[in-house]
Amino acid sequence: MNFAEYCAHNKITPEEALRESKREDDLIEQPGSDPVGFAVSKIHGVGVFATCDRCQDYPLGLALDNQLHRTSIIGRFINHAHNPNCFLKSMHDGSYQLYPLLGVKKGDELTIAYEAVDRIRADQK
Repeated sequence: MNFAEYCAHNKITPEEALRESKREDDLIEQPGSDPVGFAVSKIHGVGVFATCDRCQDYPLGLALDNQLHRTSIIGRFINHAHNPNCFLKSMHDGSYQLYPLLGVKKGDELTIAYEAVDRIRADQK
């Protein structure tokens, strides 16, 4: 599913999706130890990038806390991809960590499938 299909499926406009991503009332600080940063994206606007190499078994950082508050880098700036290179994994405390599907290299833009976040939020209701 590409971004346009995602918006159509959720009956929102791309502008509404962008407004939602810019909300700040649910943001928490990104833990300083997480190996991620943000920069201009070739996909859209600002994206999340790996600041070091990571294998598939090692987390890249916190995306959502146990109250589903988004982190200020991963939770806010990660872009959608039809074939993402990362996924969100539920932790024992109810938070969600970002993991690479395979490996990622320093400088790679990190992406997820937005419908994964929709499923997490739907499960919490």
